[in-house]
Amino acid sequence: MGRNYVQHQLPNRVGTIQMASTKLDPSMPDEAVTVDYLMEHVWIVGDPSECAEKIHELHEDSGGFGTLLAITTDSDDAGWDHESLRLLMEDVAPGWPTSARAMIRAHLRRYGALDRRAT
Repeated sequence: MGRNYVQHQLPNRVGTIQMASTKLDPSMPDEAVTVDYLMEHVWIVGDPSECAEKIHELHEDSGGFGTLLAITTDSDDAGWDHESLRLLMEDVAPGWPTSARAMIRAHLRRYGALDRRAT
C-alpha cells in the first residue's frame, strides 16, 4: 500500500479534496500526509486482532455503517492479496453478519484464492 500511495496516489492528490479528506487537522501541509501518517490514522492495517479492533472503533465512532470496503492495491504477489482477504474472512470477520462473510468468500473464490468447497 505504501509504494502504491507514494508512486500513484500522492502525486495525483496533492492540493485536492482527496488529500484534504485524509487529514485529521485541516491545517496540515500535504507533505505531512506520509505513509506512516496514513498507517497510524487512516488505513486499517495490522494483524487480524488489530484490524478487528480498528474496525470496531470506526464502527462505534461513526455511529455504524452497513458496508466495509476492502481494497487491495495490486501488489506484486497476488497470493499476498488473497491471504489478506482470507485473514479478513476467517480471523477478522467472524462476528460480522453472515452476508458480509459470504461476500468475502465469493470474492476469494472468484480469484481462485479459496477452494469452491470451502464454506
